[in-house]
Amino acid sequence: MGFATREQVEQFYVSCPQFEQMLVQDEILLLKYWFSIYDDEQEKRFQARIDNEERR
Repeated sequence: MGFATREQVEQFYVSCPQFEQMLVQDEILLLKYWFSIYDDEQEKRFQARIDNEERR
């Protein structure tokens, strides 16, 4: 996505699974979710949180 160098991405791919494994070994329940929405929808959701105190 352009916010990290190739080397940083490769380091992430190595260190992230190791970190997750440490959490699991410490009996921490690790839930992972992946979802994708369009930029316009995400902007609308952010704006709704700004505009509504209960959603902040």
